[in-house]
Amino acid sequence: DLAKIGIKAVYNGGGTIFAPWTESDESLSCNLSRGNFDVALHAYSSGIEAVSLYGVYHSTKFEPDGQNDAKVSDATLDAQLDIIKGTIDLDVIAGAAAKVQEIMAATTVEIPLYYWMGIELVSDKVGGFLQNPTQAGPLWNAGDLSLAN
Repeated sequence: DLAKIGIKAVYNGGGTIFAPWTESDESLSCNLSRGNFDVALHAYSSGIEAVSLYGVYHSTKFEPDGQNDAKVSDATLDAQLDIIKGTIDLDVIAGAAAKVQEIMAATTVEIPLYYWMGIELVSDKVGGFLQNPTQAGPLWNAGDLSLAN
């Protein structure tokens, strides 16, 4: 109960909090795209590639040009994200991604509260099915699936 520690929690439904930039303005209370919130709780799952963090955390990606809803602006973080976006060298990407994680952990950009679990039921006749922890969904590798008789 947040009221016991002096915090007034206000519920704003999905139509308000997730209203896109093109359907909102500064007067809309607690809207992610406009950045007019103190704290927001919502689920988000980025892609498995490190470059997927670029549009969500780079300081040039505030709405309407990206999804940096938290308005993160950190030159050190930007530099690492630029490295990730600018190369295909997996070792360089891994090093920069590790630094991104260190920066985000030190600056508490977000507080992860839970992991969104996906459960898929698959017949034993389906071959090549692999779980996917991203928002791409269960058919991300559809080209590799097969069906036994």
